Parts: sequence; structure tokens; C-alpha cells
Amino acid sequence: MLFAAILTGGRAHADTTVPGGDIGAQTWTAAGSPYTLNDDVTASSLNVEAGVTVRLGPNVNISVTGAFVVAATPEAPSSFGAFTDAEDDRWGALEAGSIDVTGIVFRNSRLGLRAGSAASVCRIQRSAFELNAQAIVARCPSLSVDSVRFTGAGILLVGAGATVTNSVFVGGTTAISRVYDGPLVEFVNCTLADHSTAFGTSVTIRNTIVGGSWLSDLGDIITASHSIVNAQFTGGEFVEGDGMIYEQDPGFVAADNFHLASTSPAIDTGTATGAPDHDFDGRPRPSGARFDIGAFESPLAAGAGGTAGVDASGGTAGVDEAGGAAGESEAGGSGGIAPAGGTAGAMSGGAGGTGGGAAAAAGTGGMHGGTGGGAGAASTSGVGGAENGGAGSGGGASTRTRAGCGCRAGTRTPSGAHAMLALVALLAARRRRP
Repeated sequence: MLFAAILTGGRAHADTTVPGGDIGAQTWTAAGSPYTLNDDVTASSLNVEAGVTVRLGPNVNISVTGAFVVAATPEAPSSFGAFTDAEDDRWGALEAGSIDVTGIVFRNSRLGLRAGSAASVCRIQRSAFELNAQAIVARCPSLSVDSVRFTGAGILLVGAGATVTNSVFVGGTTAISRVYDGPLVEFVNCTLADHSTAFGTSVTIRNTIVGGSWLSDLGDIITASHSIVNAQFTGGEFVEGDGMIYEQDPGFVAADNFHLASTSPAIDTGTATGAPDHDFDGRPRPSGARFDIGAFESPLAAGAGGTAGVDASGGTAGVDEAGGAAGESEAGGSGGIAPAGGTAGAMSGGAGGTGGGAAAAAGTGGMHGGTGGGAGAASTSGVGGAENGGAGSGGGASTRTRAGCGCRAGTRTPSGAHAMLALVALLAARRRRP
């Protein structure tokens, strides 16, 4: 059973019912989740940590006079939603003086997330807006939206400007519209699918995929370059730049999966001008020769490993990611250009992958230990040799998380045993001579 928690110092405890009225400065935590609101509340500030669930009754509103901050992730989001997904159960709105939101799931509201006109920060990233009658209403001077998925309603600007990057708009009537003129609106590396009208305001688009029935309302000015457009232009002015592609299938992986298939015309046809350095999934851009069009950057396919070396030479490095194959005789394969390590040879270990991979892997241990990976996000140490192997050398410097760790030592055969093995081999060879 839910109980009304004591909100001392802005902290609540598990399974919390928030009373209506003025609740002061608040911090909502996973430990106090879920939070249930049956009446309107006003907070001076509201900070929401990762993993929080907020459930609101029909037409219930949250007003934050100061800052509304959500510090969550797509992997551990914080959600604001109605008791059910029925339209009659839609909750009201969350309006704040300033908004800095990461990792929110905002669902089934009637009036959306609303930023005031004096908002000093108006930023929403790595989030999802689903089944809302209105999703985002911005009166702030400039709205920043990055890596957000909209299902249904999109963005309404009230005299505001906006920069929207790496975002996906699915269904609904209009991805973005504006009441009153305002600063520039830009869509860069976005994907819009199945809208009755893509844009309800003048907008500049780059590296963007636009699908649907109509590109814009009458009277709007659409300035477009390096984009794929599969929608009719109804009027106003269309300013065509370089790199436009019309009436081509953008080559999505599936109807509900907007990643790019390997044959997509969006791959390597975008521009670097104003492009973000990451995509919707957080993958670095560009991954190929040029930037891709759309919210998702196509990853490079794994490279094939190098061929085996002749005699004692190790295999060459893989073209992209895979390590070289083992040498025919002693030496291990060379590391791949990106993360993978070389395969062990009969005696020597494979060399580690060189830098730049997501995690430069160690060479596999042969008789001698594998060499550690080069610089990567988490360079791994070389694996120890199987028998008479020295330890694999450590990984190179990490570019993101840590230095390459030390290696595990291989099992060593004593040096006296080496001498005995060599003498036995020499005597055996002499006995075979005629």
C-alpha cells in the first residue's frame, strides 16, 4: 500500500505518495520510487535521479518555478506517465523555469513538457516522448534537442528557436511547428517518418531523412542540403542546396528500425558542416569516409583477418577490426587495425590490436605471451604463454577509461629443462644420420 512519505530535506523514501500543494525543493531518487501524484504540486526546484518512476493522475500538473533537472540514461531512465495509456487518463503538464533533461521517458500527457520564456537552460537529450497530445512546448529563446525519439506529438515553439540533432520522429501530424516568428530552426542528422506534415515552420535541414505526405505548410521556407526527401512540397519557398536525394528508399533495416542497412543511399552521403560528432546511439561520427544521413550512423563491418604468415612470419593485420591469423610456424598474427588481437602462433603469441578500437584486445598466448592491445577505450593485457612463455606485455595507454593492465604470466619451464630438451633433440638427430 502506498503511503505519504515525509519529504524532509527534499528526500523521500520508498513507495512515495506526494501530497498536493507547495512541496519546496525536491530531489526524487530510485530509493523513493515510485512517486504517485493525485493532485497538482508546485516545487521551487526538482531534481530527478536515474531509475525513478513518477505516476500521475488524470490532469495532474507539476509546476517548477526554478530548475527541472533529470540525470538519467536510456539504460536507466526516469519516467513520467499516467496510470494507464488511455486518453482519458492523460495527466496534465510539467512546466519549469529551466529544463536540463537526460534520460527521461515522458508518456501520455495532455499538455507536455513546457519551458518558460525566461529559461536560461532549455536542453533535452537521450530521451523518449510517447503517446502525448503535446510533447514539448518551448517558450525559451533556444531549445536544444539531441538523440530524442518522438512517437506521436512533436515540438511546438512559441516564438523560440531550436536546434534538433540525431532525433527520430515517428507518426504524428507535425514534427515541429511554431507560433509567432523566432530565431532559426535547424534539423541536423534527424529521421522523420510517416508524418502528415513534416514541418509547420520555416526550417533548415541537413543530413536529414524526411518521409510522409507533405514537407511543410503553405508559406514556410525550407532550406535543405544533403538530405533524403520523400514528401511533397505544398508551397512557400524551397531552397535546394547540394547533395539532395529525392524519392529514394532510405534503406532502413526494418519498418520500425531506422538504422541504416548496408545498401542505404544515406551512407557516406552527408556533410560534415554542422554535423554532430555522435549519433542517436552514441556511436562516433563519421564511421566511414563521410558522414551518413539520418539519426543513425552505419557502423563499419568487421574486417577480415590477415592471412597466415609463411614460416616464422605472423599474419598481417586485419583490414578493419579483426586480428591477423596465426603464422604457419612460430610467430603469431599481427593485431587488427581496430580492436582485435592476433591469433596465437605455434610458439609466439599474437600481437595485440592497435589503438582506436572500442577495446583493444590482447594477442592470444602462444608458447610466449601475447602482446597487449594498443590504445583503446579499455586496452587489455596480453595473455600468458601456454608453456615456456614469458608474460604478455601490457596494453597501451587508454584513450578513455584506463591504462592497459599488466599481463598474466605464462607458465615457465625451468632453464635446466630447456638444456635437457635441446641435448635430447641433438642426440636423436645424430642417431638418424647414415
